[in-house]
Amino acid sequence: MNNDLLNVIFEARLEDIAHTTEKDKEFLQANCNSGDIYTNLESLINEKCDEEANHILLILDDFIQNLNVESGYFNEKYYKQGFIDGLNVLKLIFQKPS
Repeated sequence: MNNDLLNVIFEARLEDIAHTTEKDKEFLQANCNSGDIYTNLESLINEKCDEEANHILLILDDFIQNLNVESGYFNEKYYKQGFIDGLNVLKLIFQKPS
């Protein structure tokens, strides 16, 4: 499949894909506590690293931003590959036997 067309399809679906549903919120609430972890880490850094606290927090924020960019890249890659795989399965299903 043409990569430009795949990008258009992905961009058209991006808002729907990124929408957080109630099921998503329930899963995140039950399984993730990253906000609490960051708050606790921030408090600990501020408490133990007086002069360097801001510098350490900036480095931590950069690290988190890098993880977010990396996750976004791989999420897009896997979505697109899944879409192509789905099209290939449909192609096989609807191919006329020789």
